Amino acid sequence: MLERPRPRFVEVRRLADGSVAFYFCVPKYYRKLRCEIANEPLGTSYEAACGEDGKGGRAAALNALFDEWNDQRKGEPIEQAKIARYGSMIGCSGNTRPRRLTPRKSRLAHAPTMSASCR
Repeated sequence: MLERPRPRFVEVRRLADGSVAFYFCVPKYYRKLRCEIANEPLGTSYEAACGEDGKGGRAAALNALFDEWNDQRKGEPIEQAKIARYGSMIGCSGNTRPRRLTPRKSRLAHAPTMSASCR
């Protein structure tokens, strides 16, 4: 299908229309060890999915997240704030400016963020 180098856990699949797409898929072995990093489509562009040389793109970010999870599973120390924890609220609310709110306004201000994260 494709003879270019691929990062770890990247699969190449042929679509119904004949084009090629890239997917990040964590093996079942790690799923059984409770790895919660989601499998996801990386798109049809090799450069966006894997980078120009096969060592970049979205796959590199997902592999770094996997490496952090795997190091934590093995009990190795992890640098604080290296990567935001997968599924954390840091990504949702990290951009907001702190402001003074009453308890009622605070609840109303956080309602959209919380409802978006619970879908």
